[in-house]
Amino acid sequence: MMTATALVATLAACTPDEAPPGATAAGTPTPTATPVFATEAEALAAVETAYTGYTRASDAVAQSSGSEPERLTKWVTKDWWDVEISDAKAWRQSGERLQGRTRFFDLDIQRVTPTQSGVTVGAYVCVDISHTKLLNRSGADITPADRADVYALELEFSSATPATRLVLGRSEPWSNPSRCA
Repeated sequence: MMTATALVATLAACTPDEAPPGATAAGTPTPTATPVFATEAEALAAVETAYTGYTRASDAVAQSSGSEPERLTKWVTKDWWDVEISDAKAWRQSGERLQGRTRFFDLDIQRVTPTQSGVTVGAYVCVDISHTKLLNRSGADITPADRADVYALELEFSSATPATRLVLGRSEPWSNPSRCA
């Protein structure tokens, strides 16, 4: 949003032959981009829907020792799909599986960036894996005793067009882990 000072400075810099942003020299308004999300709450709801779908599908793949990773395709970008395939292969090779369900809280929007074809949304989230266990091939609990149960992630979602749902394109540890303590 442009502040009044910035607007005055912008208009003051225009010569009589120049038009302010959003208008032609003749004074006719030019079309402007429509925001992808009307409010931050709408963006947050879209991110929450996408991350809920992703965590459910990801848990299902991990619970089945990496089988049927294609369940994730509708929740991740093509680039992130390579990461998911690698993870599924590791689950299959180890024979280990997840028991329980991943939860998350304190999901916050970091930024919303319109692109030519859609939008990119950055977010922070606290992930709670305290209700999960890691099981070996025979079903024995091999969850590391020193495993952190809650951790912070920085996520990036995108959509191919404004009308399509958000998909996960990046998930990395966040440098502010104390946020989730």
